[in-house]
Parts: sequence; C-alpha cells; structure tokens
Amino acid sequence: MISVLVIYMGGTLGMQADAQGHLVPQPLGNRFWKALPKDLMTSLDIHLHEYSQPIDSASLHPEAWFSLAHLIREYASQYQAFVVIQGTDTLAYTGSALAFLLQGLGKPVIVTGSQQPLETRGTDALANLTHALRWAAHNQSMCEVGLAFGGKLLRACASTKVSARQHDAFASPNVPLLGEVLAGERYVFYAERAWRPQTILIPACDYQQAQVVRLSVFPGMRATWLQKALEDVDAGVLELYGSGNGPCDAEILSVLVQAQQAGKWLLARSQTWYEGLTGCPQYATGKAWQDAGVLMPAQMTVEAALTKLHWVLAYYPTDREKQAQALASVLCGEI
Repeated sequence: MISVLVIYMGGTLGMQADAQGHLVPQPLGNRFWKALPKDLMTSLDIHLHEYSQPIDSASLHPEAWFSLAHLIREYASQYQAFVVIQGTDTLAYTGSALAFLLQGLGKPVIVTGSQQPLETRGTDALANLTHALRWAAHNQSMCEVGLAFGGKLLRACASTKVSARQHDAFASPNVPLLGEVLAGERYVFYAERAWRPQTILIPACDYQQAQVVRLSVFPGMRATWLQKALEDVDAGVLELYGSGNGPCDAEILSVLVQAQQAGKWLLARSQTWYEGLTGCPQYATGKAWQDAGVLMPAQMTVEAALTKLHWVLAYYPTDREKQAQALASVLCGEI
C-alpha cells in the first residue's frame, strides 16, 4: 500500500465562514477524513499533517516555502508521495518554489487547493483533493512537483492562476499537460512529458531574507520610479512587452546598468502568457535591455521566475558565478 502524507497549510478548501460571513482559515481535522472516498481510505495509507495555524495564502511569505521543503525532507524516508493543500492565490508560487527546493527528491509532490470550501455545495474541493491523491499515489514515475486542479495535472513550475472563480483555474501556457482526468474517472498520465530530474536530492538551504521584487513595464514609466523600486532589493523579475521589449529611454537603461553593477539580478519574462521570450531578443529594444544587464532566458511564469531567484540567492548566497549558471540553466522544467 502506497503511503501518502497530506500537508494542510490552509486555504479555501478548509475555510469556514465567520460571524460576518467572511471565509477565514480553519483547522481541517475530522472534516478531512469524513470527506475522503472510502476506496481511497482502503487503498492508500494516508496521513494528515496540519499546520497549527492555517495560512491564508494571500499572506504567505517566501520563508514558508523553505519551511515546507524542510518538512517534506524530514518525512521523505517515511512516505512515498506528498500532497500539499494551500490557498489558490499563491499556489503556483509554492509549487514552483518546491520544484527548485526539492530537486532530486525522486518522489511525487502534488500541490492543490480549491475555489470553494470543502462543505460548500458544488465545491471543487473534494475532486481536486481526490485527483491529487490519485496522481501522487499511482504515478510513482513522476519525480517532480505537480499541480492538480480542475481535472488536470500540470507541471507546478510552469503553472499560473488564470481564474478567480472557475474550477478550471490554472494553466501551464507553454508546457503540455502532464495528465488529465477523462470522463470524470479515467486518469491519463503522459509519462513522456514528465521531467527527468537529477537522481540525487540536492542539499537543503535556508531562507536568506532576500528581497526580490516583481515589476512590469508600462507606457510612461519613468527612470526615477524604476530606480526607486530597485533601490533596496537583491533581485527583480521584470515583465516586459511581447517578446522581451522595454522602453529604450537612456535614463531607464542607465538605471538597469547601475543595478547590474550593484550586483542585483534582473530576470526578464514577457507580460504575455503564451510564447513570449525565446532566449534571444528579436527587437533592438529587447537587445538594449539585455545589453544593460537584464537576463533574458526563454519564457517562464512569473511564479517560476520569482521563486527561482529566491532559491538561487539562498542556495548560492555568496557565489555569483554559480548564481549566474543556475539562472541560465533549466533546472526543473521551468522553461
């Protein structure tokens, strides 16, 4: 019997309404066991680990990703698979972070959540939880972090939230599905699409209090605003137009050069969901930003780009050469 540890961090799935009717985080406890289908209870060895204080994912801090990765490492020898329940607002961030932090774990880790609480009529909570457990337990060849939602299994570090209401709330715009549930009951796993990671678990690392910012270019952006935004940060995700273009204002380019000279990593991605950056700027405006020190790998989600920067700064805190190598490499299928 396959053993699965379910880690409940919080999120809508376990929330209940307060006196004013607002959803607030609550322990899951017996509600979890009462909701689980009997066939899962008898076919899998399921254990539940609850955070003592459930977290609303809108309040999640990057340090939580490192703590969660440490927790999974702690139990890695006892369980064959892991399911993480969290709120949807930052679910793709958590999934992406785990993909970097647990490289080489060699076991399925599936993150999931829901758009409605477990007890709400018509909720997607039980379906997502059931799908996540089945994906984790029956696809032992999937040695990566997946995101199960809306009947789909996605690569977590290629996923992003696309809807605040629909049950089909996540997509991986530039990476094919890893699996899907057909007709509500047939689980199809596309093994040929699975990431083939390194076979040795990388050493653990601790959160380094890195300051990583996310910025988008827009018409009328001023150099003074950009300079202020980059003043007290260690790295930044810069969301550019189209295939990687930004305003070619001399003052803006000078700010970028100064940031690069100050040791700040600036990682570009496109504001578009599909295609976007290719790794080689197509236009002179994009080349100008690249020449100013902005890294332009192939397209990543903002969740992957931001969490990759956090991981790189934590894993190689003082080695800038290795930081550069990692940022230029595909580590877990994020590109």
